[in-house]
Amino acid sequence: MYHLDQLIALVTAVEAGSFSAAGRKLGKGHSTISTSINNFELTLDVQLFDRSQKYPVLTPIGEQIYAQAKLILRQNERMMAFSTSKAKFEEESLEIGLDTILPFAYIEEELEKLSTDFPHTEIHVSRSNGDSLQQQLVAGKLDVAIQANRGAVTESVDFVDLQPLIFDCVCSPDSELADMAVVDSETLMMTRQICSRDMLENPLTGVKAKFSNEIWTAEDMQDVARMVEQDLGWAYLPREISSERTAIGTLSTFVTDYNPDNIPARCEVDLLTAPGKRTGPALSRLTELLRAKVKIS
Repeated sequence: MYHLDQLIALVTAVEAGSFSAAGRKLGKGHSTISTSINNFELTLDVQLFDRSQKYPVLTPIGEQIYAQAKLILRQNERMMAFSTSKAKFEEESLEIGLDTILPFAYIEEELEKLSTDFPHTEIHVSRSNGDSLQQQLVAGKLDVAIQANRGAVTESVDFVDLQPLIFDCVCSPDSELADMAVVDSETLMMTRQICSRDMLENPLTGVKAKFSNEIWTAEDMQDVARMVEQDLGWAYLPREISSERTAIGTLSTFVTDYNPDNIPARCEVDLLTAPGKRTGPALSRLTELLRAKVKIS
């Protein structure tokens, strides 16, 4: 039966270029590496290296064993890392609820960092509106929820303020609105508006979101953006979505006469957790990352 140190000796010798270099890298002598590999060859009853040259070269079967050895060592590293994470009581998974008003870009950087810090914790993100998110949180179906502020928050959940969501007025570059230095309120009111359904139904954002006489709605902010790109109307879009599309020229931002200084509209964002819920290290880290988002003044 082979041992892991034999696999390590083989892989290191190949990647270092010689038995001596492998010994230096592993802090062992040349003879130790050579003996380990010789014993490995005896165990497998194959010749892994052609030693007729100055430096040992893998034989054809040695190439195959080397590839398999690397896989076994990687699997062993994953197993050890997984065991270590469980010993630290890291969560097996996190259920994250995200308000449909919020673009995924709002949390993607934090999730990327979380995946690096906790590679063995599975992340599940689901979409819903604020009321439903709170209900799921109380029912224990979510570990954390991130929602556009709706005013009242049930006493059954705890919340903290996060970086607000910033909105831009956008239209298609083909729209007449894109050619106007300042769009007057009457023109805007007479031009079809595209809006997120949940944004209209939110008690706080709904008051300011509805402006035009004609409103078309979509379930998802990305769908709102696509409809605006097709010049079906104008919209308020989160900057995480609008900036990307204005940069590539599929959307244009515009200034209105009721906001000549172009002060961006904002929507407060809440991070919701269930009181008394045991907080594991992954959830604590996610909360820390989200709370550290740069505030926009």
